[in-house]
Amino acid sequence: MAWFYLVVFGSLITFNAYMVLLSKASAGLASSYTVVNPVIAMLLGVAVARETVTHFKG
Repeated sequence: MAWFYLVVFGSLITFNAYMVLLSKASAGLASSYTVVNPVIAMLLGVAVARETVTHFKG
């Protein structure tokens, strides 16, 4: 039940917040989260969870 609640209401709140942002800002600015979000997540992982950053070899 908790998973369902998080998926449904988390998605609804996030989608509505994004739509409000699109109505008030340019599409380029609103979509900049796709570039900034991974960097912030990585920095938080290093700072909070003491994760290490290594070079990806694909």
